[in-house]
Amino acid sequence: MKALKNRVEIVVYENKAGIVSNGELRRFNRLCKMLESENISIKRYSFEEDHEQLRQNEDLWTMVCCAGRETLPATYVNGRIEKIEEYPTKGEVNGWLSGAK
Repeated sequence: MKALKNRVEIVVYENKAGIVSNGELRRFNRLCKMLESENISIKRYSFEEDHEQLRQNEDLWTMVCCAGRETLPATYVNGRIEKIEEYPTKGEVNGWLSGAK
């Protein structure tokens, strides 16, 4: 499993000014801390602070321009979009890390 963890890149693009429940954000923050303790990191970029990083991802930028910032958070796994409008759950992250879909 360790080899797979090293091959999986998870990136979450967030909208800190968006309408995400505080409970959902706290849950995701706890998940990130738990993963970090296992040397697994999730890259996080915010619309407000990392605007240029979002623009560099052409698919994401097109989605945000067409459908709005409400589509964030958007989660990419190995460069492919896997989830929009909600943060990933622990089960989803575990599935991505184990190679399952």
